[in-house]
Amino acid sequence: MRFSSRPLHWFGLGSLPSFAIGSIAAAVAILEGATREKFTVVYSTTSLLFFGLGIHFLLMGLLGELAVKVKPDAAADGPRFDSDGVPRMSGAAEGCDGTENVARRPAGAGPDVSVVTVISGDAEIEAIMDAYSRQLRAAGKSYRFVFVLDGPHPERPRSSSVGESWEPLRWLSFRQSFGETLAISAGVEQARGRVLLTSPSYMQIDPFEIHGMLREIDGGADLVCAWRHPRRDPYLNRIQSTLFNFLLRWLVKMPFHDLNCHFRVMRREVMREISIYGDQFRFLPLMAARQEYKVAEIRVRHLKERGRKGFFGFGVYLRRFLDVLAVLFLTKFALKPLRFFGLIGSVFALFGLAILADVTYEKFAIAKEVGDRPLFILGVVLLVLGAQVIGFGLVGEIIIFTQAKNIREYRIEKIEG
Repeated sequence: MRFSSRPLHWFGLGSLPSFAIGSIAAAVAILEGATREKFTVVYSTTSLLFFGLGIHFLLMGLLGELAVKVKPDAAADGPRFDSDGVPRMSGAAEGCDGTENVARRPAGAGPDVSVVTVISGDAEIEAIMDAYSRQLRAAGKSYRFVFVLDGPHPERPRSSSVGESWEPLRWLSFRQSFGETLAISAGVEQARGRVLLTSPSYMQIDPFEIHGMLREIDGGADLVCAWRHPRRDPYLNRIQSTLFNFLLRWLVKMPFHDLNCHFRVMRREVMREISIYGDQFRFLPLMAARQEYKVAEIRVRHLKERGRKGFFGFGVYLRRFLDVLAVLFLTKFALKPLRFFGLIGSVFALFGLAILADVTYEKFAIAKEVGDRPLFILGVVLLVLGAQVIGFGLVGEIIIFTQAKNIREYRIEKIEG
């Protein structure tokens, strides 16, 4: 249940023991190679088998990502939505008076802007509402706030403290934490604004920057990303963020500098047409640009930063690496999985065949024994792994074929006549 919307995280975690055992076996084979030939054969074979198993796990994770993308409702670890798009949550969605039921929709036309904020820790709710509403009124925009409490939150302001002063307010409450992406998706389902503003639960960006972002939307942009410049967080955090964004720019060839900043303004249809799950809200600009939405990035004044400082831990770096791998796969090969898996599988299989051909030649041409040679085992492993990977590609093609109606990797700009 926990990893049903993040299969690559699960399979990537499962691949770690395989890579670790394979690395240890390879190290032992190298160290013992000069003196104990039989042990070298055993450890070399073990290393190759476990490295192949680790790669096998990673590719299974990518296949799982494809299955979730084409049918995101199959992801089990989040709130459910009925046919009208209303979330069925293990909690409550309330109005400012604490009595509005989740199934009730606001009547009439929605506001110009809906501000969606996920609260999972200490939040500056009243400061956000005061500052954002002042800027939105100055811009001549009607607005409504949607606060999503991601899990138990004992410090939630009750209607007596906030609700009486702020009528355009809506609460969504979860009894457990589902993560930022699913919380934002639930908030967007309840938001009625033509334009959405997603914000952290504290004053990360100068509220005055809302004007510039709305001007980009009025000028034709579909999604506007904030680029915090100059940064106000610790130096080590800035280095890590810069490297992460540089790697993404190099891999996907898109010019975004701050995907870690979730202060964004977008048209409602962007969130309606693009399926995000797991931790993919971070990569929404990449996915929107791929579907030919007009995505802009502007520099904003960074006020402060919360969260972990310094090194984030091995688990965080592993998840980010797997997220990048998943996004790279989904943005380039989601509709043609056999090309991706077939290319990798063919490389493995060709190397395996070449090795086996060389070993077979030595066996029959110069009568050299091959049964206890690691090279022979390597050829067999590569050949079998290549066949399995090509099989993954065929399974991916079946998924695309059967779920084609759920996939829309294009955007219709205009219909005339």
